[in-house]
Amino acid sequence: SVSYKTGENFTVSAGTIFTRSKYIITGWNTQADGTGTPYSIGATYPVATSDINLYAQWDQTIFNVTYKANYCTSGTVPTDSGDYSKNATVTVKSNSGNLMKIPTAGAAEAFKFGGWNTEADGSGTTYAAGTGTFQITEDTILYVKWVEFELRDRGPANGWIFYDKGSYSDGWRYLEAYTEDVVITGWNNAMSVIGAYPPYDWYIGTVTEMEYLFTNLVQYDTIDSDVSNTYKFGVNSYASAIVSSPASCYFVRFYGESPYSPFFRATGIGNANSNNLRYRAIRKF
Repeated sequence: SVSYKTGENFTVSAGTIFTRSKYIITGWNTQADGTGTPYSIGATYPVATSDINLYAQWDQTIFNVTYKANYCTSGTVPTDSGDYSKNATVTVKSNSGNLMKIPTAGAAEAFKFGGWNTEADGSGTTYAAGTGTFQITEDTILYVKWVEFELRDRGPANGWIFYDKGSYSDGWRYLEAYTEDVVITGWNNAMSVIGAYPPYDWYIGTVTEMEYLFTNLVQYDTIDSDVSNTYKFGVNSYASAIVSSPASCYFVRFYGESPYSPFFRATGIGNANSNNLRYRAIRKF
């Protein structure tokens, strides 16, 4: 404190002896919350008739960004150790830690990473991972924004999503297809191979599910030989769900003869044990 006589003038100090991490003093006030009479640094005022207390008014000048996983089931949240000046441009972090929200199959709906958002419920401002920018004016928390999967996305088991029933019910919403076929003679032989695919819940689809495969995957692919380029579908017959035994199996085809124009055809019932067929595993999530 400094003593003055009534009638004297005093000059407001800059308060350089006071420090606060990430803040500077921008002025003084007769109330700690800044609702009283303000006093400007360097200005001269007459001394009052009674003692006055002046409280430092602080302004934050350095800001930080914190990332939150927002109930992810796996992956690592990025960290940002940067100290940003007010109005500095911040480029948000990428999803380098592969954050995912994939509950145990059948337990709850799965979602994919859709960027960063200023609100946990995704209702705030969204920034694209790795490229989105903003001017920082306060300490900022960014939350993972979880969004719905889309057709032809990669699913939780790294398959291709080919069906979305529109909402989560009965333990699933989407179907995903394995990334390649099993080509083999014998239903049980095929099931032995497919049964070894993690997470061990793959199966052979019905004719209807095979038609979804055609509609949402096969028709979006290109083919130059006997196997398509992206989704690896072949020109030979596929097995679908059996009627009562492997000897009564529905066969389907996705391609005609060369030049392999895509079409869907259920070719009838045959014996999976005596035919060399293609099998494409699918799963629900």
